[in-house]
Amino acid sequence: MAGPKAATTTSKGRTYGLDLPEPHGHKTLWSVTTIIGGGLPKPALVPWAMKTTAEYAVSNYRRLYAMCEAAEGDEEARYQVVAWLKGAPYRERERKADLGTLLHALAEAKALGRPLPTISEDVAPLYAQYQRFMREWRPRFEMAEATVYNVAESYAGTLDAIMWLDGRLVLADYKSGADIYPEVALQLAAYERAEGVYLGPRQTAPMPAVEGAVVIHITADGYRVVPIETGEPVWNAFRYAREVFRFQEEISKRVLGEPMTPPARTRRTRKAAAA
Repeated sequence: MAGPKAATTTSKGRTYGLDLPEPHGHKTLWSVTTIIGGGLPKPALVPWAMKTTAEYAVSNYRRLYAMCEAAEGDEEARYQVVAWLKGAPYRERERKADLGTLLHALAEAKALGRPLPTISEDVAPLYAQYQRFMREWRPRFEMAEATVYNVAESYAGTLDAIMWLDGRLVLADYKSGADIYPEVALQLAAYERAEGVYLGPRQTAPMPAVEGAVVIHITADGYRVVPIETGEPVWNAFRYAREVFRFQEEISKRVLGEPMTPPARTRRTRKAAAA
C-alpha cells in the first residue's frame, strides 16, 4: 500500500506537508492519529505490556532458561536477556500492525479496482472475511485512502473509506485487532469534520457530507459492522486531546524560565540585617 499522501513519519509521529490553494499555501499539520496517541491517556497500556511480556516468557521458557543460564555472571549478557524480554510487547504489536497494513492494502486495491498485493498465509483468513463483508453488504465506494485536512483545527489524516452502505453515505474505518477501542470515535469525528480532501499540490476537493461512521472490524473468525458515535461531545473530546498534545509538543518547551538570582541588596539593607 502506498504511504499516506504528503505524509512524513518521524520519531515523534506523523505530519502532513500540504501545498494547499491560496490563502493557505504550504501547511505542516500533525496527523489525527499522532494527536490522539500523544494527547489521550492510555491506562490499559502498562497492564497490556506486562501481560504480553509474561505470556511471551511462558511461551519461550526453554529459550529464556537457556539464555539466563548462559548469562550467569555476565552483566552485559544479563542486560541482553532483559532487553529481549522488554521488546516482547513491541514485537507483538508490530506483527499485528503488519497484518493490519496488508489488510488495508488489500481493501484499498479492492475498492479502487487495482491489482491485489500478494496475500500471505497470515492475512488470508482476514481477507476471506473482508470478501464476505463485500458480498453481504455490497458497499459502493466514494473514496478510499483519502488524505483529508482541517487547517483551522490544525490536523490532517488519511481515512480508510467513504462508502454507501445500506443506503447511507458513511465514513468507514477498518480494524483488525482483537477489539475496537473507543478512541476510534475521536479519529472518525476529526475526519468527518475535515475542511477538504487533498488531491495533490494546490488541488483539493470538498469533503463529502457523510451520514454517520462505522468500524468494519475484521478478524480471522468473522467480521462485524459497528456504528460509531461522532457527535459534538466526541468532537470536543478530540480537540481537548489535541490541546494536551500541543502542550506536550510545543507549549511545554517554553514554560520553564531561567533560574532567578537573589536581588541585589543596598549597603543600608546589609547593615540593618547585621544589627
